[in-house]
Amino acid sequence: MSAEDTEPPRKTCLLPLRDWITLCTVVCENGSQCPHHAMSKIHRQNYVELATSMAGLLVDRLSLHGENYSDNETKKCADLKQRSLIQAIDIKTEHFMLEISVDDFSNTSFSAGEIVSSKDFIDIYNLSQIKSILHGILGIELVPEICDKGLIESNRCLQPEYFQQFGNIFFELFTNGKTLPGEASSGKDHCLDSAEESKDESSRDNSNDGDYKHSRALEGARKHGDMSETCKAFKRLEITEVEYKLRQKLLPTPICILVTDLVQAIGGTSNDAFETLGDLSLELKQMMESPDVYLTEESVWEHMLQFRDDLLCGRMDELARLMQAAAVARVESRAFFSSVVLVRGEPGAGKSHLVQNMKHPLTKNGWLYINCNFDRFSQSQALVTISSAFEDFFRSLVELKTSIENRDHAEDGDEFLFTMLASIEDNLEVPGIVVLSQFIPSLRSLYPNIFQRVVVEELSESDCEQDDWDNANILDSSKSSSIDCIDDDCDDDDAFIDANIFQNRLQYLFQKLLRAISNPESPLFFFLDDLQWADCSSLRLLSSLVMGQDTDDNPMCVCFVGSYRSSEANINQSLVECIQSFEDSNAVLLTSISLDGLTKEGTCAMISSALKLPARLVRNLADVVHMKTLGNPLFVRTLLASMVDDQSLSYSFMTRRWMWDSKAIKLAPLPENIAIILTQKLRRMPREVQEALSIAACFGLVVDKECLKILSESSEFGGLLPHLDYAAQSGIVADHGSNYVFTHDLVQKAAYDLIPEESLDKTHFSLGLQIITPYSNERSTDELQLTSTTFIAIEQIIASRCREIPNPTFRAPLADFLVKAGERSIEMADFPLALKYITYGLDFLGGDEAWGSNFRLSLRLHEAACLACYLNVMPRQVMTFVGKIMENTDSFVDRIKAFYVLTKTLASLGKIKEAVEKIFHILEQLGEEIPNDITPDGIMFVMESTKQLLSRFSREKLLNAPKMTDYKKLWTLRFYDLSAPYLFLVNPTYVPLVECRMAQLSVRYGLCKESAFGLFGYAQCLIQIYQDLDGAHRWTKMARLVLERFNATNMFPKLTCLQYSFVNVWVEPFQATIETMDQCSQDALKIGNVEFAYYSAQFLCIEMALTGSHLEIVERKCVTVSSNMALWKQLHAFMGHLSTHLMILKLGSIDKNPFDIPGVSIKDEDQLLEQSVDRRKTLAQAIYFNRMFVAFYLQQYVYAAEMAEQYKLQRAMIMRFEDIHHSFYEALIGFQLARSPSIDTKKWLDIAEQHVATFRGWIKHSKWNFENKLLLLEAELCLLKGATESSEEKYKAAIESARRHKFVHEEGVAWELLSSYWKKCGKVKEERECKKAAFDCYEKWGAKALLDRLRT
Repeated sequence: MSAEDTEPPRKTCLLPLRDWITLCTVVCENGSQCPHHAMSKIHRQNYVELATSMAGLLVDRLSLHGENYSDNETKKCADLKQRSLIQAIDIKTEHFMLEISVDDFSNTSFSAGEIVSSKDFIDIYNLSQIKSILHGILGIELVPEICDKGLIESNRCLQPEYFQQFGNIFFELFTNGKTLPGEASSGKDHCLDSAEESKDESSRDNSNDGDYKHSRALEGARKHGDMSETCKAFKRLEITEVEYKLRQKLLPTPICILVTDLVQAIGGTSNDAFETLGDLSLELKQMMESPDVYLTEESVWEHMLQFRDDLLCGRMDELARLMQAAAVARVESRAFFSSVVLVRGEPGAGKSHLVQNMKHPLTKNGWLYINCNFDRFSQSQALVTISSAFEDFFRSLVELKTSIENRDHAEDGDEFLFTMLASIEDNLEVPGIVVLSQFIPSLRSLYPNIFQRVVVEELSESDCEQDDWDNANILDSSKSSSIDCIDDDCDDDDAFIDANIFQNRLQYLFQKLLRAISNPESPLFFFLDDLQWADCSSLRLLSSLVMGQDTDDNPMCVCFVGSYRSSEANINQSLVECIQSFEDSNAVLLTSISLDGLTKEGTCAMISSALKLPARLVRNLADVVHMKTLGNPLFVRTLLASMVDDQSLSYSFMTRRWMWDSKAIKLAPLPENIAIILTQKLRRMPREVQEALSIAACFGLVVDKECLKILSESSEFGGLLPHLDYAAQSGIVADHGSNYVFTHDLVQKAAYDLIPEESLDKTHFSLGLQIITPYSNERSTDELQLTSTTFIAIEQIIASRCREIPNPTFRAPLADFLVKAGERSIEMADFPLALKYITYGLDFLGGDEAWGSNFRLSLRLHEAACLACYLNVMPRQVMTFVGKIMENTDSFVDRIKAFYVLTKTLASLGKIKEAVEKIFHILEQLGEEIPNDITPDGIMFVMESTKQLLSRFSREKLLNAPKMTDYKKLWTLRFYDLSAPYLFLVNPTYVPLVECRMAQLSVRYGLCKESAFGLFGYAQCLIQIYQDLDGAHRWTKMARLVLERFNATNMFPKLTCLQYSFVNVWVEPFQATIETMDQCSQDALKIGNVEFAYYSAQFLCIEMALTGSHLEIVERKCVTVSSNMALWKQLHAFMGHLSTHLMILKLGSIDKNPFDIPGVSIKDEDQLLEQSVDRRKTLAQAIYFNRMFVAFYLQQYVYAAEMAEQYKLQRAMIMRFEDIHHSFYEALIGFQLARSPSIDTKKWLDIAEQHVATFRGWIKHSKWNFENKLLLLEAELCLLKGATESSEEKYKAAIESARRHKFVHEEGVAWELLSSYWKKCGKVKEERECKKAAFDCYEKWGAKALLDRLRT
């Protein structure tokens, strides 16, 4: 090491203790910016904080030094080191010094005048600057570690006299150089000893007046020099003269007690005594760490018990783990992991307090914070708790935006807001923002331009034709079924068609919202409190947010934190399943924190901060409280509050501190649980306040004032608000402006328990009826609006558990109100809540007896119940409600919605064939003829008749065609459209018949939204039967025009998926459709059509693999799609996708099992194939194709040929994207087998030549897609027939075409085949060059399995 790199030795010197005290007082006085005698309250507090810090530094730095003394002094110093206890006299000597380092400073003492003259002292007011003060002004800095020479050990017991000397020093320090009065420094006030006999217990007074009188008496006695009266006055004040002098300086009580105890040197058996230097150091540190608790002057509120919500006692380890999880969320978001923290514990353990203490430090570091608190009573609206949390967050953004608009200058943070708003608009787009505004109204204020545009569009639509389906007819008591004409835009019908889309759409939009507002620079901390009371819909949404991390360029950067009661978690099965899914997921970084009771030290710290007394003084009380409460924080708070109420804990105005009798508290009986204490506290309040609190508790933790105002106007519940204001002043509830909030759910539960159990049902019913009556009186049930207030009223009626309405006149209106609430909940994707509303509506209406008196309303309720049960995956209940509809209706039209739900239920159970049979039966009831067998001639006949019917259907006629108004025909098209995907899975030969029939019905009876898919199906048939790609494109565009005419934007992703899967692949470059299909998948998720979102994603993965995308990229996409398919339970597409994923893994030599996904029972491809052969032909076909594809590239030609044959056996008339590649690879396989003498050469040559002819027809539609394939097949054909020169040219042309059209894997195949050609010609050099070129192509493709094959 060079001399330049060597650090110069640290220069140290010793500052004599007396100089240190002088330095401290000057620093403190200048740091407070004011001389001590003229200090204001703020200056005094600055002085006290600085002085406390200096005292702490002194205790930590005190050392005994033995250098530079005379021989006698050195010997004396050595003797001191050998002593077991330091003598008190030693601290007065110059042997005690403060060791410091000096930069270019030679003196070892400093004058106060030099310090005061420094200009820098003027600006000193921050405690954190003390060390920099010493360095910057005096050129000194504290040594990090004390030299061990004579160091006083912190854990070593010291004599009381030693602490007396510290008391002397601290008295001088805190009083700015004043000396102790009289001989008080001896540790005991002699005047108090002489006046012991004068003690007068009756003179004690715990009032402020007594305190004032005794203080004045003391001042008078001292003024006249009357020692006896002075001592009596001290006794009346219960303080020593030392403490009195300290209080004259207006020092905080903890400082007064500390200095007094040191001066008095409390020793012996007292638990309050200092024993070691460490005890003193800890007390000073406690004060320095919480100066706002211990170092502030007393206020008028000192006599009230105060718990600081911003102080966290005994939970630092748990807080550190939370901080670590948040840091992980910020880092790992780019790795597409979700960070989840679950905090569990018993009621009152401090779960919420722990997490909420994260808010301040996180927001200071750029985090966003959303707090969502679930309530056991408040679940009246769909997703109301989560949406309210988001609304609070966005309302703050509205306030910030308003503030910016009202300013004439920019400030820091303005750009952040507008960046976030732009991100939200980019991610959600206009339709998504409009949908979420139903849950987050503040979005309307943030995007006024969007909603002005929406309002204009709504007004223009209102001028169109009115719906022929009159809502008033629904409530008609007649059993008429003459429903022949209705508009297809009927919202009631759309709910049955698209109900499951609502939930999917919301989950996706909330995912996009989180991605939009969070990023590594401003991550989001999302806290969901009391998850044990979360409803199923909220937990599903939470699960989708956590598990929905995608691999796009904008992953969400969120730390999800949930808390729940460990004793109640198992009651909520949905929560158990949600937690289990987090534990099983490989994409979730889960942190579990369990909160038990506080330790004794934690309990002591909590009581210390509440009483504003050092831990040393409350330790005996803390031990008793901890024994009784086991450290439960809420129990500790409640117990202390009850002790204040019964005066076993009281504030003494004489001593200005809290006083207690630990022995009496220890012997006092304690209720069995905290609920009893809370109830006792509530019962001590006035009766009117108790009643008001019990009524408020019926609404849950948060009580809406609007409801309370309505109730206050009634005779039964009048005068609630003033009594709740009284409760707010008592700390039972908090007034948050528009609502009251109970301070804790246990407090709310205690208030609720004040209502006698036999009166609960009546109370809830009366509350709901009183709230809803003003609304129902103002307007008819048809006009009745579903507001937040009316939802609360409904929830109260339901909470009454009253299944029958005493007054018959209320039955129909309430039932109608509940079915509307149920339908609204379905729209908001809260299916369990919808089912609850609907079933109560059925009960209120009168059950089966209502069919005769309220037929239409009863039918509507049963139809809604069918749908709600289906959406809640309750197939048995679906069958029950369908059965009741069948029993009580005669018209097939009245049964049609029930049939629709029934068929979807069968399909959801995996009974695809049964669902198709049911659909065919329904179609026959609607007048359709369904043939038992489908023949090619039959399909040709249907196709020809459809072609003739559509030949005169121009674009102009399409745009002017009438809408379909025949109700039966409309449902006929819907059932045909429903059957198409099921038929594609189990019997694809019927698909052309179904699609052509949909087109025919649309031409004859008018257009509807479903007509678009009939026209597209006809376009598919044009390709399959006539190879008419131009006609197919024309009718695909016509289908899109139909959707545009009906503004059916939610159906565009489905049509796009079908169009690019079956039509555009014939004319557009394969690679060009990849981006479109990816966007199609995202668009389908935006509108909630998960089924076609993942059909698109599955096709995207297949297309990427078959067109030469790098296999590692494709595999990562497959992983994302697999996890999301499992999350969204898309089993139909999921199974086929697993086979595709396996194909990619094999070619890429990636050691991974795609079937290893939680919830997937199938463990390998053989098991999947076994289950699919008989029931799902398209799945079996996909498996055979994937196996053929891998076998070909591994040159296992016999097995590949077998798989190609099996593929053809499963083929239907509908041509798929894989059919193109099957033709290509089967032809190449045929050429290889035709060269083998042991194989039927003619058979395979014929197969290969047929495919060559097919490609010669296809190349007319897309040279990009088919040229290189045709050239390679022709090269193989020429080689087989002996035309070697032509073969060589075509090989080279195929290679060049594949390179130009970016089919890198097919270029590799061409190089390999050319290599084989050169081998037969005996040209070794050319053979090696071609193999090297093939190797390079496969390497670009990422096919490591092929690289291994070529190496061997």
